[in-house]
Amino acid sequence: SELRQRRACIRARNAIHKNESLPVMRLLPDVLPMIIGIVARSWEPSPGDLGWINTSHVCSAWRQSITSLAVLWARQVGVFRSPKSLPTIIQRARDALLTVRYSAITWSRSPEHLDELYFEILPRVRILSLVLSPEDIDRLREVLNRVHMPSLEMLTLKNITRSRPRIFATTGDAATLASCCPSLRAFSFTRSFMLLPGRGLTSISLIGDGDELYAYAITGPQLLGMLSEAAGTLETLRLEN
Repeated sequence: SELRQRRACIRARNAIHKNESLPVMRLLPDVLPMIIGIVARSWEPSPGDLGWINTSHVCSAWRQSITSLAVLWARQVGVFRSPKSLPTIIQRARDALLTVRYSAITWSRSPEHLDELYFEILPRVRILSLVLSPEDIDRLREVLNRVHMPSLEMLTLKNITRSRPRIFATTGDAATLASCCPSLRAFSFTRSFMLLPGRGLTSISLIGDGDELYAYAITGPQLLGMLSEAAGTLETLRLEN
């Protein structure tokens, strides 16, 4: 038993020495993050694939370096959909602004609900892209009306239920959201709508489902008012029903 332990110790030391002698382990400290950044652009994670995160499994030295790349981790919030992975990713993102992409399971008879942690991190979010059930859209609307999100630049919201469009188009909502999201520059709503302030917007996308209820829930004056506010900055407008 003692002999086996000594042999295992020797093999471990030899493996460490072998790894340290490889050319890739002698890269300058800023080169490996650059390489991983390039890999991350072409190998994005998904619920069934770790993507560029697989590179952190090469060796302990790479893992230590890659887990410290806060900006890359900040782009992966919600990509795995699992609540268990969320705290780890947020921790590794440290103080970086977050990109949140979450899609509820559309084929489920009773869609899963958005974890409360997503609502807690909203003040740190720069890009928010969500595919939600009508119930979660209602929850989100309530939170957006009371949480200050100074860094939110882009909001994408899609309702997974075709027969239940979610429409929130009141002047009060727009005024509240104007103060809560001062940096908002682009939004896209599919089978859902929130009346947002037009000032400073560069991109507006409103997508319906060929449903008259959706088409007429947004009044002409409300839409024209928003477009008038955005006239000086608007670059892209998409209206589809």
